[in-house]
Amino acid sequence: MLIAVVSPLQPVENKLTGGVKIVLNNETVVTDIQLPIPKVAFAPKKFRMQTYGVHGRGPEDKIYWIGSNKGKSGIVTGQQDKEEGNNSYIFEIEREDTEEGVALKVINYKDGDPSENYYLPNLKTSPSIYVVRPPLENVRDLATDDKYNFISLELESSPNHYLRHRSYVLQNEPGDKNHIVYRQDCTWKFHEIKSK
Repeated sequence: MLIAVVSPLQPVENKLTGGVKIVLNNETVVTDIQLPIPKVAFAPKKFRMQTYGVHGRGPEDKIYWIGSNKGKSGIVTGQQDKEEGNNSYIFEIEREDTEEGVALKVINYKDGDPSENYYLPNLKTSPSIYVVRPPLENVRDLATDDKYNFISLELESSPNHYLRHRSYVLQNEPGDKNHIVYRQDCTWKFHEIKSK
């Protein structure tokens, strides 16, 4: 259930001034009055991330995930996760909320120091902070369609740089939003990891 709590408002040319606070399932969704309010809730606390697609093909094709691809943060299939002797696996990710946005902490990274925290996209110990955006590739209104629910993540410190995959490697990168492959590469879906 989504509850919007709006502090004192002063309409000026149909714009709101003051603060806007959005609470989803008793958790505050970070917003900034200078930025568009996210059209979608971000993600559960722990999740796996599915790509919209690869090579310009969308979610109706084989499903790809963010994971360890030959020791790097990249794109893998569920099949790779099961193959014997294959060091590729799907990442489990925990959302960390900050005042500026969200960070994506990998909680099952096998190649790092267990006493450290590692973050997407490049598995460094310092996090990238993202602002949640509606999906760049938005056919079928992917932000609100219950079957899809995709979003995009813009780097807070570098506007127009989005979390994307290119050549199966994960990175923060600017690009041409008119190009369908860039839009699809920057569009993600979140699958909750249920507590056992």
